[in-house]
Amino acid sequence: MAWWILAAVAPFLVVLLTLLVLVRRRERARRRHDDDQATEAILTTERAKVAQELHDLVAHSVSVMTFGVGAGRLIMERDPDKARETLRVAENSGRQALADLQRLIPLLSSMTGSATSRTPQPSLSDLDTLLCAPVIHDGAPIRIPPALELTVYRVIEESLASTSRSSTVTLRWRVGHVEVVVAAPVATRTPSGPSVLRLRTRAGAFGGTFTIHQGGGLELRTRFPI
Repeated sequence: MAWWILAAVAPFLVVLLTLLVLVRRRERARRRHDDDQATEAILTTERAKVAQELHDLVAHSVSVMTFGVGAGRLIMERDPDKARETLRVAENSGRQALADLQRLIPLLSSMTGSATSRTPQPSLSDLDTLLCAPVIHDGAPIRIPPALELTVYRVIEESLASTSRSSTVTLRWRVGHVEVVVAAPVATRTPSGPSVLRLRTRAGAFGGTFTIHQGGGLELRTRFPI
């Protein structure tokens, strides 16, 4: 009798043991996942701290370098020896800033997931690779800082990716600001949430604004103060 009972119960025991094994495996996997997430959170926080510290050091070195070059230029004729010493300090500050930047770049790369590159960043002169038609300049173009020029390029790149490569791109040059207008056909899609967030973040980093206008068509407008 006991043999028949054991034979009848055995399949259920096998199923139960299998379920227990699966539950234990899943629990161990969950714990590993939680541990990995906790570790990654600590690493991300620490990388951000180091990046901020290096940023502060670079900013200080650049300030010393800028002040030293300006001071050396002013006293060059009056006191050449002092001017040379001032310029030497400025040069050392520049070298230190460069060394700190080389440490900062891999940290930022690990946080963003983007590979580092030593190739020049794109500028407004490279817009032809993005557009199906030449960019339209409304007003007289003026020279803007490289960082702002790169941001304008990235805003156009993101705007085209969110609408259509056949969109019209206009740069409105005005006193005190430049506005990027990407005009798309009526049938084009409206930018998604992540795309809008990226565009607003880019604009906000330079004190600018990003707006969407819909009427006879779709326009993405990003304004930067100059």
